[in-house]
Amino acid sequence: MLTNERLFERSRESYVSFPKRFPFQGRSDSLRTFLCFGFLALLVGLPGAAFSTPKATKDSKLPTFQRGKPHVKLPGWKRLDLRPKLPRVRRVAQAQPPKVKLSKTKLPPATPLLLPKQSLQQVYQLAKKSNVDLRILKQNLVLAEIASARAWIALRPRVGLSGSYNRNQFEVIVNTGPNTSAVITPKDRFDLGVQMSWTFMDFTTIPNVQVAALSKKLTGKTVQQTKRELYYSISRTYYSVLLAEGTLRSARESWQNALQHLEISQARLQAGMTTNLATMQAKLDVARAQQSWFNARNQLRNTKLTLALLLGLKTFPYSAQRPNKPNLPSGKMGRWLELARKQRTELASKRLSLAIATKKLQSQWLTYLPTATLSGGVSLTNATGFAGQAANWSLGVSLQWALYNGGARTSAIREGYANLRKAQLDYQKEQQAIDNEVRKAYLDLQNATMAVDIARRNAELAEQTYRLRQQRYKAGMATPVSVSDANTLLLNAKINMLRESLNRELIVLRLRRAVGQFLVK
Repeated sequence: MLTNERLFERSRESYVSFPKRFPFQGRSDSLRTFLCFGFLALLVGLPGAAFSTPKATKDSKLPTFQRGKPHVKLPGWKRLDLRPKLPRVRRVAQAQPPKVKLSKTKLPPATPLLLPKQSLQQVYQLAKKSNVDLRILKQNLVLAEIASARAWIALRPRVGLSGSYNRNQFEVIVNTGPNTSAVITPKDRFDLGVQMSWTFMDFTTIPNVQVAALSKKLTGKTVQQTKRELYYSISRTYYSVLLAEGTLRSARESWQNALQHLEISQARLQAGMTTNLATMQAKLDVARAQQSWFNARNQLRNTKLTLALLLGLKTFPYSAQRPNKPNLPSGKMGRWLELARKQRTELASKRLSLAIATKKLQSQWLTYLPTATLSGGVSLTNATGFAGQAANWSLGVSLQWALYNGGARTSAIREGYANLRKAQLDYQKEQQAIDNEVRKAYLDLQNATMAVDIARRNAELAEQTYRLRQQRYKAGMATPVSVSDANTLLLNAKINMLRESLNRELIVLRLRRAVGQFLVK
């Protein structure tokens, strides 16, 4: 029969011999202590059949071992608890999910998108009526016509009329014969004269008249170029209005999707199928969608103000109407370059500038030739004098020839040659720039076409992804964060698709402008 002393002795022997029985050599003391106490607890917890212990009596002072008790009571010892110390867990009744009311947030009104529509051609008509720059261009044409007419003045004669009246104190009369007299100074003297001057031989006037006509044409080309750039800027801003309206429309749809997701999340919360965190995430998505809508609305207002400034209006109280897709110019690259060299107003202006420089150089060379002027006049007076004639006339021809003027003509000729060479270089540079612009517009068109296809596929995939994640979230198979990300991706994909499609149409317009076929009647 095992006594208490023998039992503790056996436990001691087991503790000493435990490292020899199992391969735990080299372990730390803490591990050995843990294993020893574990083995001791195993021995104490064994059934009574394994160890025969005496029954406890009233007078017995020996420790009592009870089956299933993990502690040992010894005289003079404190209670030894071998159970692991675990945090105390209280049983709490399952909390019911709070009752949450559905969101009362409403979608924004679609007022900016319901305004009367104005097509691009109608916008051009508004610009013709109200734009200040177009009025300035009309005045430039008037000034060019006046300058061309002024050049012909040098070829026309100049006629002048003069008259005078003098009151004299005394009248002077001289007797010229027995019965004749001549009035030298009448008391009331009247004089009337007509003078004429005509430089009929001035070789420099011919190229000057030609320069004036070429300058008038150059002004007309400049006006056409300015009009084209103005209408092109109006077209770009009009397409920006279209993009801003599409962005506002997509932002409104994203706001609607966020509200639907919030209602689904709140319904799942009431059913106890989700947490408050998911509902808070849905509310945050609604706030973000609302902010995106406000940003899109302000961007639309700013774009309309820019368009109103180009049109010469205070505001633009209309909405844009998607124009028809512009067609590409006929032919291929070689045909486009040929059309650009013929139809571009910039290149025509450079050709006119080259012709003007040539005529000015000719005018400088013609200054070496003489000039002839015809002059004459008729005068009437009551002071007949000794001749006794009240009417007199005169006619004469004068010839002028500047043989040397200090080298001014030589300097002017050198300057004319320099201007001519500069005009030639400007023409070559403009031709290279136009060719480069056509080629670059064609490359941008290819990139834009590919970008439109990619953006369309991305928008379709984003739409399918959002619908799929929304359905999975209803079934409890997706997180609210994934639905929020899908909604954001869908919004960006729609805006990107609209941007790329409008950008492609603008590039087509730019290609037509580069070729010289962007004309507004």
